Amino acid sequence: MNKNNKWNDYSFNNYLLDAIHKAESKEDWEKEWQSFDKKPIRYYQGLLFRGSAEDTSHCFKQGIKENASSEFLEDYIQDMNGAIGVSTTKSFQVAKNYALPTIVTRNEAILATKPIWAESYIYVIDFKGETGIDLEATFTLRGQHGAAELSKNKKEVNIVGTVSSEDILGAFYVNLTGKIKWIQNTYRKELWDSSLLASLLPKEFYDELAKEGKSELTFS
Repeated sequence: MNKNNKWNDYSFNNYLLDAIHKAESKEDWEKEWQSFDKKPIRYYQGLLFRGSAEDTSHCFKQGIKENASSEFLEDYIQDMNGAIGVSTTKSFQVAKNYALPTIVTRNEAILATKPIWAESYIYVIDFKGETGIDLEATFTLRGQHGAAELSKNKKEVNIVGTVSSEDILGAFYVNLTGKIKWIQNTYRKELWDSSLLASLLPKEFYDELAKEGKSELTFS
């Protein structure tokens, strides 16, 4: 062996992957990569919702941060992962259920549901980051059909890290009396079109958004 030659940790597989990545479209690359990656992940960008009692004055300015983090990416890819990641959903109704959750209480033989808190928010997010993990799609890619079925109803996208303030369009204030109030994120600079939400929101929520839009919001 020529002494001028040096060992290189960059394997043939990596060189091959680099060549494929340059030659393929993004869609084709994802298909090719699956043959090398034994634990593929499907990422998501787009409209999301989050039901949370976190105050808008903080989230609009600082973004929405995960309560707990992990150095292991697989910890974010669990149907029940506790507080790891920022849990969001593609479904407005699911987010609404999380905004005003109830617990089952037992008084002797009587079972009843009791609200955990009286008021909350439903955040509307246009996520443009690269760390939103679509759990159902990821489980499906991996052939974990049982986990995919469990995730199907929640339509969960678990976000690693922080949802940027700029990605938060605003939030609906909701309470147990049925009050709805749209709150615009004034820290967001990019304009957006309210019609993007027309097919995703219940009528009463979209009407509230449209009403506030006449006086407060600036749409593109």
